[in-house]
Amino acid sequence: LTEAHDLATVAIDMLNNQYPTLVHISQPQQLAELRQLLTNYRASLDQYRQQADLQKNLLETIRQQGHHILAIANNLIHAERAAQTLAIQRAQRVLMISLLLLAVLIFGVASVLLRIVITPLRRMTHDMDEIAQGRFNKLETRSNDQELLAFSNAFNHMLNELESRRRHLQHSEKLA
Repeated sequence: LTEAHDLATVAIDMLNNQYPTLVHISQPQQLAELRQLLTNYRASLDQYRQQADLQKNLLETIRQQGHHILAIANNLIHAERAAQTLAIQRAQRVLMISLLLLAVLIFGVASVLLRIVITPLRRMTHDMDEIAQGRFNKLETRSNDQELLAFSNAFNHMLNELESRRRHLQHSEKLA
């Protein structure tokens, strides 16, 4: 009886201390009913200790209150599990959406990189192949990237110098 009384007191204290959290997973009237049942259960236990002659009726009342308390506690446990399951499902959805957005972002960055850097580099490589075959055409850069423009300008400057030296060499050969 003493242990049951102490456990009922602990349960009432936990209910009072955790009330803001429990309101999120249960209804306030159910919590109020549980608090009242625990208080009545504790009072019945106290009465049972004091009145030995009314023990049979009181014992049945105590059992009914205990069963009712247990039923409400089980409902609270199920509600808490349902809330946890829902939170896990939401977290999974957020994770999947985040991964999907990350994949789209990576694809977008890759396509921009392809358009801005890779395609102009391929064109420049093709133009350089023509230069290697003896056709000294200037490189045309169709990019706004500063590094590619600087490279193209430097390469075109080199081609101009080569052309100028070739003409100078031809002129020297004619004079000779």
